[in-house]
Amino acid sequence: MQDVLVVACGGAGRNVFSEASDILDCPVMLINSNSSSDIQLAPEDFSGCRGDPELAFTLAFDNVDAIKEAFKGYRAVIVFSMLGGGTGTGMVPVILKTAAGCGCRTISVMGLPMIVEKERRALAQGVLAEISAHSDRMYLLDEDAVIRMSPDAKAHSFFKMIAHSIIFTVKCIADLLSGPFFTTFFDKVYTFAYVSDMNPVMAVEKAVNSSVPTVVDPIGRIVVAVSSATGSVESDAIYDKVADMTGVMPDIVRRNDKEDTKMVVFFSVWS
Repeated sequence: MQDVLVVACGGAGRNVFSEASDILDCPVMLINSNSSSDIQLAPEDFSGCRGDPELAFTLAFDNVDAIKEAFKGYRAVIVFSMLGGGTGTGMVPVILKTAAGCGCRTISVMGLPMIVEKERRALAQGVLAEISAHSDRMYLLDEDAVIRMSPDAKAHSFFKMIAHSIIFTVKCIADLLSGPFFTTFFDKVYTFAYVSDMNPVMAVEKAVNSSVPTVVDPIGRIVVAVSSATGSVESDAIYDKVADMTGVMPDIVRRNDKEDTKMVVFFSVWS
């Protein structure tokens, strides 16, 4: 998948993907407002945007030519950021618009802060419409959904779950891009849940229970990405479980990997 580029933007993007290049089958680029960026957008002594999205927007906008150069030769760009801070919130719209201008298909994977982080969450929600406008498809990870899935997890375990969810889901999206991606994901915006469980039916039940409160309209489309090792009997059981719980007949798609304890469930978001 060398024609697909993953862009991790902002401090959280750097933290999640700096060690992920061995897991993904496509290259990863870090874009940040300090020296950790693979594209230098600010002076070397600059310490970051520190929660200022307008400054981050300006840094990205002033360096559009450098970002364009980095996107040459790629068919698709997947951009990840945990919104609500300065760098990702300000830069992501510029990055996506630039990628689209280079002829790339654009997929955004955005994290939403917990509801208790009212200011950060409001800032994140305020930029979603613009991000969606520059994305062919947008995928949202709500931190509250991860908490609902594992309410007793300690803080360090919670952030590890967030990171694993994002990395594995981005890998899944990148792999599926080699097939009929845009007909499988027919709608524009999805939320998702990543679950690891020895029992695939229990895994999909956890995913549905954690994510349904996030979905605005439960009649939306549901896509379940299972491993290539999942048999027809298990696929039928997963299909029946989702249909029984939601009233929606899901699309079951197979990933390239054989990690049969892992599952990603995508729920289209209807506003």
